[in-house]
Amino acid sequence: IPTQNAINYLSTLGGGIVRIPSGKFKINSSISIPSNIQLLGVGHSTIIDATNLPEGTSLNQVKLFKVEGKLDTISTALTSDISALSVSLPVLNTNGFQQNDMILVTSDEPYAPGTTNSGWRKGEIQIINSTANSNLELSGTMLFGYKYTQNGQVNRIKAVENVVISNMKLVLGGIGKAHNAISCRYARNIMIENLIIDDAEDTSINLFYCYNSTIRHNTISNSTSPTPLGNTGYGIGVLDACRELQIYENTLSNCRHGVAGGGARPSVLIQVFNNKAYGCRINFAYDCHEPCFYWSFRGNLADGCKGGIVARGQYIVID
Repeated sequence: IPTQNAINYLSTLGGGIVRIPSGKFKINSSISIPSNIQLLGVGHSTIIDATNLPEGTSLNQVKLFKVEGKLDTISTALTSDISALSVSLPVLNTNGFQQNDMILVTSDEPYAPGTTNSGWRKGEIQIINSTANSNLELSGTMLFGYKYTQNGQVNRIKAVENVVISNMKLVLGGIGKAHNAISCRYARNIMIENLIIDDAEDTSINLFYCYNSTIRHNTISNSTSPTPLGNTGYGIGVLDACRELQIYENTLSNCRHGVAGGGARPSVLIQVFNNKAYGCRINFAYDCHEPCFYWSFRGNLADGCKGGIVARGQYIVID
């Protein structure tokens, strides 16, 4: 299998395609995948054996593939209140912000009136269209209103982007290991497709603060949750301000939740279409937790599961 150094070398050239041939390849430590890399197997005869990754001692700790950016040091404060559907952010300064930057807008306000969990607060991803005077002009519209006096902030995101992971089988350590197969954080334009993922006890595909990404045509089994550490066990987890993700035509079995959403900031505008969940007897097959807004569940199947869909949040469509 390509080493981390080989992937990093391709990254210095601006990106490229890493092809993994048929065979069984043992991995004992995480692999970080930077922007503009396509990691492609030749099908399910490309087997990545990650059963010897270290045992996790906390959730979302041990990961096979990491597609992870970070919050930049560039930030600014809102200077007046923002209403929902605004397309411009009045800020203290625009230094360091550029067109097409991915940003995170946050405040200390609860995400909705009456919220009892003080850890769940407003926040959303936006894309900058331009900067003008003391305003950040947006490509889209704000979903929420923000009070600048409630620590209204804008942070630039140093995103990992334009990554593809496709056409291979990933085998993790199973019960007691608290493994994650793929972790995407502060990322955009990610495609994860045509994978078989087995025995990622914590979560098979985890997404935090991700934008405009697609998870499709994967077969995921045995994400059962490392219960002593907390309750995850997600086949696909859509968490913490994810926006505009498409999750479709995946097959999910024996997971605590096949698809789950929520987190500290609302996950919004998520499409969950034509997935099949079976044998998810631990809990409901599909579950969007309270901070979920504008999710669509269409054409999904739950067979032999504890339940079908739990919809918690606002503006949820189930069809």
